[in-house]
Amino acid sequence: CISLYLNGSSLSHEVVSRHSADIIAPYVGQWLEFQLSNVLPKKGTNTLEIVLNGRAEGLISPLVVEDVEIVIQKTFYPPRLTDSPHSNKT
Repeated sequence: CISLYLNGSSLSHEVVSRHSADIIAPYVGQWLEFQLSNVLPKKGTNTLEIVLNGRAEGLISPLVVEDVEIVIQKTFYPPRLTDSPHSNKT
């Protein structure tokens, strides 16, 4: 089990999806894709911390973080539609 922190704030309450890097050997590589809404990167230097809280029982292979890729995509569209102040409500 791992925990991830961005600039000291836990990502445990952010939406995350997990993808295998290899269908045949799924634990050869994993991709975690976060949709950040509460914990956001800041302008300038950011710190991503990965904490190993425990290992699965019987797992003897080494756990290695070989690569971290951070892609920031900002959308200008709101996450949901809201009422316009100009709409007619009856």
